[in-house]
Amino acid sequence: MIKGMNKKGTSADTQRRIRWIDGLRGVGCLCIFFHHFLMGYYPATYWGTAAESRIRWGLDTRLADLPFFFWINGNFWVCVYLFISGMVVANKSLGQETEHKTVYLLRSFVRRYLTLLLPIFLGELFMCLGNIALPNNVIPDLGQPLSLFQYLKSTFWSVLFVCDKSVMGSLWTMQAIFLGGLLILLVRVLFRNKGIQILILLAAMAGFLQCWKVQEYWYFAPVMAGGIFGILLPLLEKIPLKKCMGSLLLILGCYLAAYPSGTPAEGWYGILPDSPYGPFFFHFIGAVLFIWGISVLEVVQRIFSTAPALWLGKISYPFYVFHIFFIKLSSLAAGWAGAVAESYWVRPAAAAVCSLGLCLATAYLYSRYADPLWRRVVSKI
Repeated sequence: MIKGMNKKGTSADTQRRIRWIDGLRGVGCLCIFFHHFLMGYYPATYWGTAAESRIRWGLDTRLADLPFFFWINGNFWVCVYLFISGMVVANKSLGQETEHKTVYLLRSFVRRYLTLLLPIFLGELFMCLGNIALPNNVIPDLGQPLSLFQYLKSTFWSVLFVCDKSVMGSLWTMQAIFLGGLLILLVRVLFRNKGIQILILLAAMAGFLQCWKVQEYWYFAPVMAGGIFGILLPLLEKIPLKKCMGSLLLILGCYLAAYPSGTPAEGWYGILPDSPYGPFFFHFIGAVLFIWGISVLEVVQRIFSTAPALWLGKISYPFYVFHIFFIKLSSLAAGWAGAVAESYWVRPAAAAVCSLGLCLATAYLYSRYADPLWRRVVSKI
């Protein structure tokens, strides 16, 4: 039988921890947005000298491998987002009511699937309708319009179970979020001993990292690590780490977070050894150190607990799902701006205002109106 901690299934300490975690997740989604946006309008920020510089003095090229400039390194923020997903599941997996384990697991599977499903359904619907109604150069990913069967298969099965990228390439992480979270939930429910839970998740993390030829499986590792961290967090908080130790963890995490993804590691990063996992390994370790450092430093926690960060955290999931569509849609605004102004920067400026504004507004409306209704339906299952 599964017993909850209280009627809501969480303790006061857990609720306090989730407060800054939610803010960090919101900021991370915003950084992923700017990563994808800049790759479209200033590709040298990712590819370095291999791409054309579009800023005076080649400043965008220098950002590709600038130490500690990790805010636009989307691959790092993906690791952070996955780590937090596993961490949150580990904190919520003790159960909210007393029921048989099998019933609880089946109910949790269906609820988690349906909760993640609706934004995916809407996001892929936006992409398909945009592909039909707009010029081909606005929504270029799909090529020919999908059939109804292809759309339904991608939405209801492929995105969450087999890492489908055919409609929205940015949703490749959903397989790790969904299945990785379910694995953490399964381990937490079936094994009550925390030591056994940690050993199993460590073994799972090692197993995913051994999948050399399937890079998507590597990204299950941050989810597993987040689950382990979530289990250990009450114990880690009791370790008397000084602020200087937390600061060191945070600095090291920020350093690894900016490890270049699209350009060779040179200069500050040339001193690091090569990894068979490429930049992913350094971003993964950087995400662990980054979040561990924040968990020690209350002053940083307060930054991610501010009202703007928490608001972003509240809308982070629909924002993450929808953002690629609105970035592509914003090329219309960029084209109109380019027709009336000669300077290149006017185009991305118009596109940024359009895409970010529409994405924030749509994610807010979903979180404000659709999400509560959908969760009410899901909770009845």
